[in-house]
Amino acid sequence: MGGGRGRGALQVGRGRAAARDTVLDIGANIGIVSLMFGWEAPDLRIVSVEPAPTTFSCLEANLRSHLPGAVAVRSAVADRAGEATFTYYPRSTGNSGLFADQQADDENTRVFLRNTGIPEEYIGEMVKDLHRGIDMSVPTLTVSDLIRAHDLPEVSLLKIDVERAEHLVLAGIEDDHWPLIGHIVAEVHDPAGSGP
Repeated sequence: MGGGRGRGALQVGRGRAAARDTVLDIGANIGIVSLMFGWEAPDLRIVSVEPAPTTFSCLEANLRSHLPGAVAVRSAVADRAGEATFTYYPRSTGNSGLFADQQADDENTRVFLRNTGIPEEYIGEMVKDLHRGIDMSVPTLTVSDLIRAHDLPEVSLLKIDVERAEHLVLAGIEDDHWPLIGHIVAEVHDPAGSGP
């Protein structure tokens, strides 16, 4: 999905990104994708956003140790600033989210494990209690709030990995800010099969 200006793709790798290209990493988890971008293109400006306190602590530590120029923000990203209920899975942090669904997350994990060749007799034990969640209140911001707070003249890449809340992230981009976004990469959840 592309954004406003139709420029060439952000070329991450071997230092090809422009000096002030910016990546907004929404749903950064512990920062693996942020670190990959930063290591491949050291001049990138990276803002990494993650709401769960324990996961955010790991994100902060990883950025501090390995990418000290990056910024960590503890928040969920939604269609408005405020607070929201977030379900945190301590044993599967990457599946945590505003719209966590234990049954669906268990089934998705079963499918993934089957597709990787794990024998069926082991899958039930591996998935057991994997998505037992803890509900917590987390702050929310919008993409536009982040653009203003960090004085971003443009966002070369908006990366979204937010477990069924993609529509809220996109709804939180104000009309004036869409032209500032060069490219969007998103993991999209479409359980109803309504996508293309």
